[in-house]
Amino acid sequence: MCASFDNSHNCAIKWSSYKHIIIEEPREAVLLKKLLHKNIRRMFCAWVENREATDLVTKHSVFLAQEFCKRTLEDYLDEKTVKSISERVNIFAETVSGVSYLHSQGIVHRDTKCSNIFIDDYGNVKVGDFGQSGLLSSHSCSHGGKLYGTKLYGSPELLRKQRHGLKSDVFSLGMVYAELFGPSAIATERREWLLKLRRLIQSPQWKKNPFSSWQKSELSKDWCGDVYLMMKMLESTPEERPSCAKILELL
Repeated sequence: MCASFDNSHNCAIKWSSYKHIIIEEPREAVLLKKLLHKNIRRMFCAWVENREATDLVTKHSVFLAQEFCKRTLEDYLDEKTVKSISERVNIFAETVSGVSYLHSQGIVHRDTKCSNIFIDDYGNVKVGDFGQSGLLSSHSCSHGGKLYGTKLYGSPELLRKQRHGLKSDVFSLGMVYAELFGPSAIATERREWLLKLRRLIQSPQWKKNPFSSWQKSELSKDWCGDVYLMMKMLESTPEERPSCAKILELL
């Protein structure tokens, strides 16, 4: 952790290899710096170290000065504490609010997951880590043959390297929602639960009758969220998924 240049903020310095940074155009970097929203983790500046540096880590890295947050949503879920339904709903609502703001700025996050959702000292939720984000072009992003996102959370179109848009983030939000309202505080168990959910939503039974498939599944045991909302966010067809604004209405 360090102080910002004007000492008004605590910053976290993150470094990433060039090959892991997808946002390369100056216009995109400038846009991210200008993002100002209570549910977006602020980026103060970014820089590249001298390529003549002898240290390989420094030589091939991009450094980011970001708003400091002690923990992520993943850390929150790992905590062995009782989590009320209202608290979970509020966390998800703030997450959706952050993603909705990105969408209003023409940005697709493309890697929304619990480890990229941060919580500050005051309990405010901050969506962050924009290394795989992209700007919309004619309402969809070109895949460019690259695999974006994280397999466990990514939308079907994203993982198939197809053109994708804002609704791709909605699918990922659906996976975050499913995990947030799940029964386990153990990371490995949550991962296994999400893997089973992905297999279920890809099954013929789900496509025929998703609600019945869910009710018959062991996954429904001790799950405390709104199953209809989750199903809408996890629609295989992007156009069938609700917008972030609609999700906020339904919460």
